[in-house]
Amino acid sequence: MLFRIAVSLPVTIRFGTTTNLTTATATDIYIPANTPEIFDMGHINNAICIYAFNAATVVTVNLVSKN
Repeated sequence: MLFRIAVSLPVTIRFGTTTNLTTATATDIYIPANTPEIFDMGHINNAICIYAFNAATVVTVNLVSKN
């Protein structure tokens, strides 16, 4: 599954499954502000957890269709 994430302020994310995903922390995959990123979660992961350093962070996540 491909997804695109864009954030107004820096965040970190963690991949996993809905049954074993734990809370993201400040040491997970870092995404800088205003830099859209595309990730492939693979066939095992089906969920993400986002850790925002600032409560005012705006996070936009979109699925990317495979052509």
